[in-house]
Amino acid sequence: MPIQVSANTPQTRYLSITDPSGATYVIINPPDYAAESERGEMLKKRTLVPDGVYLRTQVEVNLNDLWALEIWLTYQETNLHVQYKDEEDKVVKEVKFEPRDQVSRGEFLKRVGELPPGMVYEWHMKVVEVVRDWNVPF
Repeated sequence: MPIQVSANTPQTRYLSITDPSGATYVIINPPDYAAESERGEMLKKRTLVPDGVYLRTQVEVNLNDLWALEIWLTYQETNLHVQYKDEEDKVVKEVKFEPRDQVSRGEFLKRVGELPPGMVYEWHMKVVEVVRDWNVPF
């Protein structure tokens, strides 16, 4: 008889700091074991460091790279659309996202890298609302 478990259910979160109107959303898909393993690869370089009477774990990782990976690993869809305008109010650059099954990892991460840092930080905050174990990454 098969073991029955609850399916990972994608969850919608709204980027209310980025967009106070409440219209901009991200759909976050909780990670499976493969995603957890990929994330673990980024966090595998660890050293135990004496800290008084205790040992603490020191992890060598670039947090911005880790957060971008966590966003990708949980990404399903967003309607986030950013326009950069010049001083004459002319659109000089746009950043939009397709659903996960329509965009490559490289292209997605390139677009995330084009966003203002505050937007990425808020998106990552929404990821850790869904994946609470990622709130403290080490």
